[in-house]
Amino acid sequence: ALHAEYVNVPKNLVVKVPNGLKMSYASTGTVGSIAMQGIRRADLRLGEYAVVFGTGLLGLISLQLLKASGVRVACIDINNQRLDLAKNLGADKVINSLEEDPVLSVKNWSQGFGSDAVIFTASTKSDEPLSQSFKMCRKKGRVILVGVSGMNIKRSDIYKNEIDLKISASYGPG
Repeated sequence: ALHAEYVNVPKNLVVKVPNGLKMSYASTGTVGSIAMQGIRRADLRLGEYAVVFGTGLLGLISLQLLKASGVRVACIDINNQRLDLAKNLGADKVINSLEEDPVLSVKNWSQGFGSDAVIFTASTKSDEPLSQSFKMCRKKGRVILVGVSGMNIKRSDIYKNEIDLKISASYGPG
C-alpha cells in the first residue's frame, strides 16, 4: 500500500499472495485497485462511452478494465508513445490534445452526444484539461478525478449540463 520496504497497514488492506505468483506481479495490486476504484465511481455500463484522460500507468490500467467491461474508450494524452500503447491495448480512439481539439474529437467520436464519463488520470497543475473533461461530457455526465489537476473550476463548464465531479482517492471498499 506504500512505497517502502516495510510497512504497517490495517489488516483489511493485506492480501495473501497466492503460491506461484511472482512478487513483482503481486506488487501491482494497489495500483490496479486505485484504477478499479475510479472505474467503480464512474458507474459505466456496457456500450457506454468513456474517456481516459492521461495514459500513464493508472490510465492504461483503467483503459483495460473499461474495455473488459464492454465500454467504448477514447484515450487522451500529449505523448504519442503512450497513445500508441493505448491503441495496442484496445482504445477505440486516441487523441493527442496538442495536435487536435480533444473536446471536438470526443463529441464527433460519440456521434455528437459526448462521453458518459471521463476518468481523469493525468497529473497537471493546469486547469484546462479538467475544463476540457467537463466540456466533453454528455448532459448529466461525470468526471472522476483519480489523478491531479488544477482545480479552478468554471461554473459555465458544469452548470448547464449538470456535470458531476467525483473524487476517487482510494483503493475501494478495502
